[in-house]
Amino acid sequence: MADKDIMFGEINAPHKKMKKKKKAIRSDHKHVYEPCIFYWTHPENWGGFPCKKRTIYSIGSYCTICGKIGDSHILWNGEWTDDFDGLPQFELNDFLDKFVTIIKE
Repeated sequence: MADKDIMFGEINAPHKKMKKKKKAIRSDHKHVYEPCIFYWTHPENWGGFPCKKRTIYSIGSYCTICGKIGDSHILWNGEWTDDFDGLPQFELNDFLDKFVTIIKE
């Protein structure tokens, strides 16, 4: 059992070795971002408020190595242009997702 010195607030405990933290596999590279289109379905009941169920599109970028989402901008009505047609599209569960699933061929 550890001894506690009331005057100084010190605890004499046996020394414990620090555990090494496991490094995330996808963090050992420099992100290479490519433009893409994200889309997700807005639920009918969002935060207790009834809403119209619809698909929302946004343009942004993702890392081609790990799938991390860089930035995104919601495309409102009339903002879709023909320049966006050739970009890869990814479905998100909601707008707060941080990564997309990359299928390597």
